[in-house]
Amino acid sequence: WIIIWQKCGWKFNSTCWPDIPQMMNELKSYGMKLMVSVWPHVSKDSENFMTMNRTGLLTHDANGSILATTGPISNVSFYISDQFNPATRQYIWNKIKKNYFAYDIKIYWLDADEPESPRPGLQWWYGRHDDEIAMVWAREHQRTFWDGLREEKEEEIIMLSRQAWIGSHLMNVAVWSGDIDSSWEELLKQIKVAQNVALSGIYWWTTDIGGYSPVGLDDNEFQELILRWFQFGAFCPLFRLHGYRYPPLPDNECGFSGGHNEVWLFNYSKQIIDIIQLRESLRGYVEYHMNISNQNGTPLLRPMFYDFNDDIECYKSEDQYMFGSDYLVAPIYTYQATSRLVYLPKIDKQNFVWQHFYTKQIYKGGQRYNISTTLNDFPLFVKIASNNNDVLIHGLIMLLILIALLFLTVKFYMPMLYSKQSALFYIRRRRQTSKDIHR
Repeated sequence: WIIIWQKCGWKFNSTCWPDIPQMMNELKSYGMKLMVSVWPHVSKDSENFMTMNRTGLLTHDANGSILATTGPISNVSFYISDQFNPATRQYIWNKIKKNYFAYDIKIYWLDADEPESPRPGLQWWYGRHDDEIAMVWAREHQRTFWDGLREEKEEEIIMLSRQAWIGSHLMNVAVWSGDIDSSWEELLKQIKVAQNVALSGIYWWTTDIGGYSPVGLDDNEFQELILRWFQFGAFCPLFRLHGYRYPPLPDNECGFSGGHNEVWLFNYSKQIIDIIQLRESLRGYVEYHMNISNQNGTPLLRPMFYDFNDDIECYKSEDQYMFGSDYLVAPIYTYQATSRLVYLPKIDKQNFVWQHFYTKQIYKGGQRYNISTTLNDFPLFVKIASNNNDVLIHGLIMLLILIALLFLTVKFYMPMLYSKQSALFYIRRRRQTSKDIHR
């Protein structure tokens, strides 16, 4: 993992991955594409360290000395590549191209690109200090891959990054919210974060479903948490499971990893599979709205006030949101919840209402409801054309009025019209006949 990545230098460990072409062919046969995680650091054990140090591709202090930093997981000292230097970006892309892209690996996971664990006093290639640049460094790191893939004439580019900055979305950067806590409080926070990120212009976004914390699968509360997080995650632009589960797997020459995190090992695997299938059923809907995002920036996931800006209550409800134009999502974020309050916005379109996705019950907009929930469902509403009794009665009345008007027209107006038209027809026929005879 971290230690191995830093030592191997942006390439596969041949001991752990002896036959890359065979692996890629097998994945392709399953309809899968491989994404490789790329960190922006090197250690002194890396084959790249000497070259990068000698040619000035690493960050340094004001005196020109490179600065080592230590990650929170390993005690190995490593050095941060200077992504502001065009030569650094080209050097790293050449490595990526040779060791990954050559095997048809075109999707990259840019982890720890804050960059992780910066040191006070770091100075970048163009003279700025670390505390002056915020997340601009992450954008330049993303540029390494964007420019490289564009050089290779790739058109469908996407990369997953832990950070972003102004302009990152122009390079098709998807963002996830990092190594977050596995807690109910964090789940609520992510519901709010999702909406803020959307308004910043980043419309590809996701979280670690279940949070990242080292929690064991024998924790019953966590089992419910990850189910509720799946319900939220299915209605994020990217639907993605990730986390460090406990206990971790045994270390070996290929590094170390967290414990098992497979869906079929969770207590509520049936409910989770239902959620996965629900998301799959929305594939066309998601693609449609992501195309809109690509055209004009309208995010798929957005606050309710984006669609209902005249409804003041929508500005007060931060724990629910719209997913496209038709779905209103109100995730459950408390343990053992049996209900939650949900505000349903007023719909301007006549004869449109909200329908509970699971119960099919109809609700009028502009009101707050206490919605019941079980582990098999959650408050999910669809905006639909109404077919309730009020509308049926209204439609019946309108139909009767139309029938009455039609009757009056037939009884009184049509004979007059028919008489006039008949006379006119007769005159025209007479004129036509006279003309024909003369001719």
